[in-house]
Amino acid sequence: MNYKKYLSILILAITLGACTKEEIIIAPALGIINLEFGSGHSTDKTIKQGGNIHIGAGIFADEKIKNILVEIYLKDSVKGDWKFKEIFTEKYTGAKEVNFHKHVDISYDAKVTDYIFSITVEDEKGKKKTREDVLKVTPYSILVKDVKYGTASENDKIAIIGKDLNIKALIKSKNAIKNIQLLIPEFVEGEGWKYHIEKELNYSDKDIKEISLNEKLTITDKLKSNKTYDLYIIVEDKNKEKVVLSYPLTVK
Repeated sequence: MNYKKYLSILILAITLGACTKEEIIIAPALGIINLEFGSGHSTDKTIKQGGNIHIGAGIFADEKIKNILVEIYLKDSVKGDWKFKEIFTEKYTGAKEVNFHKHVDISYDAKVTDYIFSITVEDEKGKKKTREDVLKVTPYSILVKDVKYGTASENDKIAIIGKDLNIKALIKSKNAIKNIQLLIPEFVEGEGWKYHIEKELNYSDKDIKEISLNEKLTITDKLKSNKTYDLYIIVEDKNKEKVVLSYPLTVK
C-alpha cells in the first residue's frame, strides 16, 4: 500500500470543506499510521503477563528508513523493573514504505499495571517520528516456561524438511486446560495468514492443570529452506482464557 498517498487522500477528504483554494495539504515526510497492538492478533492494547503481543503499523520515510525502535516501559520505573527495548533493521532499512509486523513476548515478571508502548521510526538523515500509547498488562492465568525446540538437538531452534521438530515445555494453568495448539503459520501480503503446519492436543474431557509437553511436528515442504518462521504455542483453558506465544524457527 502507498501509505503516503493514502494519508494525503485521507487528510484532503477530512479538510476539503474547510480549505481555501490557496491551502495545500501535504502529507508528512516521516510517519507511522494504522498502529495496532494487542494479544495474539487482536488490537485491544492489553496483554497478560507472559503473553505475546502483535504489533502492526504502516511506516514511511521520504529519506528512507534507518531503523524502527519499539519500547515498552513503566512511566515511573525503578531498577529491576521489566522493560522491553529493541531496534529493528532487517528488511526495513533503506525502504521508504513498510508494513511493520512483529511479535513481542511480555515477561511473567511484568507488573500488573499500565505500561507505555512506544514506536519510533528514524530516517537516514537522523529525523525521528514517535507514536505512544498505553499497554495494559493483566494477571496471567496460564504459565508456559522452559520451552525447548529443535531437530538435531533439543534446543537448536532449527527445523529440517522431512524430519520431526521436537517441542518441550512446562505448562501450568490456574484453570483446567482445554487444548494446546502447535502452529507454524506465515503472513502472506495480500492473502493473510497461511497455516502451513498445525497440531492440536485436546484435553477437554480431562481435568488437567499442569502438562509436561513433549511433542513432535513433522516438517513438510510447505515450508521453505533457509527461511525463518514463527513457531506458535497456544494454550487455552476451559474458561476460554488463552495465551499465545511465538518463537523464531529457522528451516534448513
